[in-house]
Formats: sequence, structure tokens, C-alpha cells
Amino acid sequence: MIILPRKPPKLLRMKLLILTRFPPEYEPQRLANEARKRGIRPEIVNYREIEVVGEEKIALPRGLKLKNFDFVIPRSAAHYQKKSLLSTKIALIKTLPKKIICLNKETFLRYPKLGKIKQAEILSKYGLPAIPTLEKPTFSAILKAEVGSHSRRVIRVENQEQADKVMQTYAGKWIYQPLIKSLVYWRVIVLEGKSLGVMERKTSKRFLRVGEGEEPDISQKGIEELAIKVTRVFRAEFAGVDLLADKEKLMIIEVNRNPQFQVFEKLTSIDVGEKIIVYLEKKKENW
Repeated sequence: MIILPRKPPKLLRMKLLILTRFPPEYEPQRLANEARKRGIRPEIVNYREIEVVGEEKIALPRGLKLKNFDFVIPRSAAHYQKKSLLSTKIALIKTLPKKIICLNKETFLRYPKLGKIKQAEILSKYGLPAIPTLEKPTFSAILKAEVGSHSRRVIRVENQEQADKVMQTYAGKWIYQPLIKSLVYWRVIVLEGKSLGVMERKTSKRFLRVGEGEEPDISQKGIEELAIKVTRVFRAEFAGVDLLADKEKLMIIEVNRNPQFQVFEKLTSIDVGEKIIVYLEKKKENW
């Protein structure tokens, strides 16, 4: 009797493309490792290595062909030497064949650039409680640049002179927001319209002085429900939502569609990397 070799599981033949400006970072590496565990071959590509040829052709490095991938995870396309790589990210997403599952495709195409000012406008339109923007600052205030990450360009200012000096460091738009004296804030990771969990962090000493602030009394359920509403507004499959509370009123700080989750995984013991890959697998099965 001739015994034919078993065909490898379907997922062993699948490939994942992870796009990022920072290949060594925890998140792309974490996603790649989780993909390997599940029999999916990952490739991490820096946006800088991608060539956009016209409007409908993308050239990947190392002989890679976009059509050969089953999944794409487009992470941050942050600036490089003052040149935005966002156009490369969006051009690639637009050229993806329908058979390829792209995480957050709808939100990136609908809102290619989603800075803090644009977020505030949209949240206000949908009646969600974002931190208000001040037409005339009342000091102490928080000064935020439209573009920034890791709380960079988010600065407490005590007077107009200090604010003017800060704004000289970045030529883009800035907004003033009231100083909310909450001792803690929360990061919620949302995937597929469900909360993966809540991480509570202490407010930085950069924003609150000794003796300032109070501990808000907010339920975890309320925090998660608001975070989920935010992701629905922005049509995001996967996002990190930051919130705080002014006494007993929850307020949205911002939504990040390329959230870092290293600290979140460490403090909550929730395996975000695994859940993202499993989600993509299930979506592929039902595609």
C-alpha cells in the first residue's frame, strides 16, 4: 500500500506582511513571533524600503510580492527626516487585492491622517466626551501638538510666554486643553469591537504637581464601553483608547490605531499579539 504524504495544514502556507517604520520595536517583532508559532510566515518591511510606482503598483524589497501575502498589518508610518511616509502606507493599502486581510483597512482609508485636532472634531460630532479644546487658554493648561506620540508635544504650560516658547519647537498646529487633575488614566485595547482589558496608569509628574489631583471613582465597565464606542466611530478593528476622568465624568484623551502594547501585556498578562493573529486567522476563514 502506498501512503501519500499528508498535506501541510492550510495556515502553514500563509504569509503575513508587517509594515512599520520601526522594525526592531517590540510590537512588530511580537506579532512576527506569534505568527510563526501559528504556522504563518511573517515578513517585516520598513516603509522606507517600499517604492510606489504610479498609483496602482507597489514594489516591495527583497523580491517580495504583495499578491503572495494573506495578511497585512500596517503599523505606524511616522515621519522620517521630516518626510511623511503616510502616503506610502495608504498607497499600499489601496492596491491590496481583495483576498488579502488588512488589519484596520477601513479606518486607514477613511481617515488616513487622524491627528488630535481631527479626532476632537469627530468625537464632538458624535457627542462623545472628548477633552474640550479651549479657544482662549486658562492657565494652567495642557498644550498639545496635532501630531505626536508617546506623550511628546503634550506639555503643561503655566502662562502665555511659556506656551509661545513651546510652540516654537514644532511648526504644526497646537491646541489648548484644560488641565484635568486626575491621578490616574486608563488605556483600553479594543479588538473586533471588544475590550481586551484595561490598564490603569498613574498620571505623570509632568502634568500634575505634588498635592494636586484626586482619585476618580469610575467603573471598569464604563471605561470599556466608552472605549468601544470610540473605535466604532473611527471604524477601527484594533485600537488603543486612552481615557481619564474629571471627577466622575469620563473623558477621551485620544485613540491610537497603531497602539504599542508591550507595557499593556506586562501589566495585564493579556496576550495581545496572539489575539491579533487569531483574529486575522478567523477573519480569513470567513472571508
